[in-house]
Amino acid sequence: MHATSIDIEDAKRTEAALRWSEALLAGQKRVLEMVAKGDALARILDALCRVIEEHSSDILTSFLLLDASGTHLRHGAAPRLPQSYIDAIDGVAIGPTGGSCITAAYRAAPVVVSDIAADPLWADLYVLEQVASVAAVSIKQKQAEESLRRSEAYLAEAQRLTHVGSSAFDLATGTIVYLSPEHFRMFGFDPEAGMPSLEAARQRIHPEDRERVLETFDRAVNERTDFEADHRIVLPDGTIKYVHVIAHPAFNASGNPVEYVGTVMDVTERKQAQEVLRKNENRFRAMVEKSAEGILLLLPNMEIIYASASVERVLGYTPEELTVQATD
Repeated sequence: MHATSIDIEDAKRTEAALRWSEALLAGQKRVLEMVAKGDALARILDALCRVIEEHSSDILTSFLLLDASGTHLRHGAAPRLPQSYIDAIDGVAIGPTGGSCITAAYRAAPVVVSDIAADPLWADLYVLEQVASVAAVSIKQKQAEESLRRSEAYLAEAQRLTHVGSSAFDLATGTIVYLSPEHFRMFGFDPEAGMPSLEAARQRIHPEDRERVLETFDRAVNERTDFEADHRIVLPDGTIKYVHVIAHPAFNASGNPVEYVGTVMDVTERKQAQEVLRKNENRFRAMVEKSAEGILLLLPNMEIIYASASVERVLGYTPEELTVQATD
């Protein structure tokens, strides 16, 4: 006769461990999908807590996050802890004592309370390590997203203050693939309506400048060189602006141009100031030329740099003769 003895308790523990491992993997998969979709960090951390708490109703989990100064803990998630505890712990200073979370943050190392670690329910502490690794991925992802949002906000504000926009044009599809907020505003396009078509952008160029600008751009594309142009744009309400455009080609690994990336600067105020200066210079010049008095402009070294037409009548020298004598 042949007999086999099987430890039923061991088999049950093995089966339970397998079920928990499968549940943990499924929970991690759900959380990572939330990270990929860009869910809020609070929702992601809450879901991670529930992954642990689904294993046992006796387990309570929470996440505390270091603030920007690295000296205090802020509430992250705690789906089953009382609100009074959350309020008490939120904003607490880290230190060598005061609780396992406070000490762990202070040491920047895991801290296990001895009586909990000795309990059989906490024998598989590797589970917490796995969940912590997923939490770390989520937190780093959100921190990177927040850093990117801040950078984009700083760039948008800088472009608004300097009246500079940026853009990208895809050569293969012939479409505009990116416009900065300031570029949208400058050209009178609505960001909510999406990217404008190439034709819509072309129509913003002043009719008297359009052919010249498009020919310059086509030549730059054919020659794979930078593009630069000054021209006017006309907004839907008839407003005319002056812009200065610079763009350069971006190449792929094969050395072929795939995009033109550039900036556009609103130089309307500068052009208007130059026009006012030109008109004032012409007005002043006309007054000087018509004046009966001879007018000379001299440098500190007595070099004559200008002589009005009336100087000949007063001094007997033409303006040309005076300026030539001054340089001899």
